[in-house]
Amino acid sequence: MSNLLSIATRFRTSLFLFLCILLGGTSQAVMGPKIILYVFSTLIIGTFFFSYSKNDILKRPSLVTTLFIIFIGYVLLQLLPLPSNIWTLLPGRGLIVQSFSAMDVALPWLPIAITPGKVLSALLSILPALTLFLLAAHFADKQEIRLALWSLLVAAALSLLLGVAQVISGMKSLYLYEITNSIHPVGIFSNNNHQATLMAIAASFSIAHMINYNRMEQRSSRLPYVLCGFLTMAFLLALLLNGSSASYVLIMVVTVSLFVAFFVNGKQGGRRIGVLLCTAMVAIILVDFFLLGNTQKSFMHSLTDDGTTSRQEIFLTTWSIIKEHIIFGSGLGSFPTVYASYEGVENITASYVNHAHNDILEFIMELGLVGLGIILGIIFWWLRSIRALFKTRSEFSHMAKAGAIVLLVIFVHSLIDYPIRTLTISSIAGLSAGLLQRGSNSLKEEL
Repeated sequence: MSNLLSIATRFRTSLFLFLCILLGGTSQAVMGPKIILYVFSTLIIGTFFFSYSKNDILKRPSLVTTLFIIFIGYVLLQLLPLPSNIWTLLPGRGLIVQSFSAMDVALPWLPIAITPGKVLSALLSILPALTLFLLAAHFADKQEIRLALWSLLVAAALSLLLGVAQVISGMKSLYLYEITNSIHPVGIFSNNNHQATLMAIAASFSIAHMINYNRMEQRSSRLPYVLCGFLTMAFLLALLLNGSSASYVLIMVVTVSLFVAFFVNGKQGGRRIGVLLCTAMVAIILVDFFLLGNTQKSFMHSLTDDGTTSRQEIFLTTWSIIKEHIIFGSGLGSFPTVYASYEGVENITASYVNHAHNDILEFIMELGLVGLGIILGIIFWWLRSIRALFKTRSEFSHMAKAGAIVLLVIFVHSLIDYPIRTLTISSIAGLSAGLLQRGSNSLKEEL
């Protein structure tokens, strides 16, 4: 029994991460796979607090833990019912008041959150990311983390191969979701933009693996080193050929970040990898300009294209909503409902705006000044953690730096899209935040 428990513990992080990547590829209301992940998340988190009596997660909370507690506390505060003479003073309540008046019904007590029914589903979607954060930052041992990162690369490679098969065969049955970008290599996702994010993430961790194997003086085999190099180039090439308007930006973010994090003031072997990586970036840019129709032009077009569903128009409308709701926010998960009420009749089309295509703006819109404070706090925590990581070159510091780069990639992509709304990307974000937290807190730890 003890052996089975030991095996389950050794593989829990890698298996759970693998499940999150394969089952969480859409932000759509496809609840079956998500419920599976929610159940496993609850079970794993439950074992933490029943099995580990000596943990300092809440006794000495880190900055990122404190920010999470503030987030949960404020979301719950937004659900507290308020008397009608208070909530009617909040912005965006005119239509609600008119509806009750038309029905000749007395105004009830209502919360700050305009759509309180959507708060629970929004909170549940955080569970897988929270689980992986706790595992990476506090509970998983070094072997668990190493296996988890390999499982991420395997899952990303499977998504890459599925994307290739989707494009080559054109078979609808190879696409996992009914609503999808059916002419692009979406892999395990419903949206090729999110596949691009996964490729950028996988390239970052693959490079970190290469650096680790390069620094080891005694290697029984160079196969993992060569394999990571091959995977890195495959992920970067898949990123370029993805068809996503953000691919060009993500390639540059990944390459520049990796060079700064791993190769500046690095050893000779690391510098050689850095030169190869920069050479690959230049080659990718040249291929893009001369053979693929210039992806960056497509990206700029997606930002400035005229129309009510262009990113530029969505950003402007969201910003106007933020200016009205900046104090308290409109409530977690309320974006689609609130955005629709701000669209003019002349702008109503068959297209449906489900997200702001800028998670930073959407988060501030829904949580107001508290949301803005949380974002600034996360940026401060990220910068402080990065500064600490540059004081060491241990293997764990390389993985923590890769985690920091992954968070940067997700943040940059979140400025023009909503990748973290998928459980796949949010779970990887949780894992990366845990690696960064653990790496900055224990600089002497080596895997």
